[in-house]
Amino acid sequence: MSCPAFIGSLLLALFFSAASPSLSDASPQLLIDEGVALYNQQDYAAALERLHEAEQRLPDPKILKELLGTAYLGLAYQQLNAGDYRAALGSFESCEDYLPDDVRLWQGKAVVHLHGGQNSAAESALQTALGIDAEQPQTYQLLGQVLYASGEMAASRDALRRALELGGGAATEALLAKVEAEWQVEREMSRDLGGQFRVAYADDGQVDLAMDVLQTLEYAYAELGSELDYYPDVDVPVLLYGRK
Repeated sequence: MSCPAFIGSLLLALFFSAASPSLSDASPQLLIDEGVALYNQQDYAAALERLHEAEQRLPDPKILKELLGTAYLGLAYQQLNAGDYRAALGSFESCEDYLPDDVRLWQGKAVVHLHGGQNSAAESALQTALGIDAEQPQTYQLLGQVLYASGEMAASRDALRRALELGGGAATEALLAKVEAEWQVEREMSRDLGGQFRVAYADDGQVDLAMDVLQTLEYAYAELGSELDYYPDVDVPVLLYGRK
């Protein structure tokens, strides 16, 4: 290519480059439109990048509050479904800055805490959700799961029954049947309380076994807690069933 032809091509490229606005030169409306398009494609991370850029340029950024909150909510559930609980919690907390009264935010946070064994934090999130809207069956179903994980069988049963009353489906019904069956057996068991673990056993012949199990669990809790530098503050119910 000759020098004049090369220069001509370079000038042409520069012209089209200047004619196409970069992200830093785009108008707030263009950035919002791009953010919405990316949101609709479920590319929430890229959508948030555009929307935050627009937020910085708008005279009243509050008009993007709901859109930003919804995008953070979509990202959080996307991360939750992928099993990235730490990232999901961060996105839920960012969503809280924009949509603190969205029940889905608190339900999602409860799921994250439940997976992390933080039952008290999960229950607290669900109580916040109930304070916003006490007619959501999903909230009561999650509360039933959290209470079940904490060994609070009667309270779990009540929450699941309420979920069914509000229209909970087959999954709620199955969990309720499981809780009721286990609760009935547990009520007939003897109990030994020990630290983080609550051991219940079916008959007096299991007393020695119950003590051995309790000691083993407490040893494992101390050893693993020391290695991981993490001691979950949660009571763990342990049921020793008889053959029957």
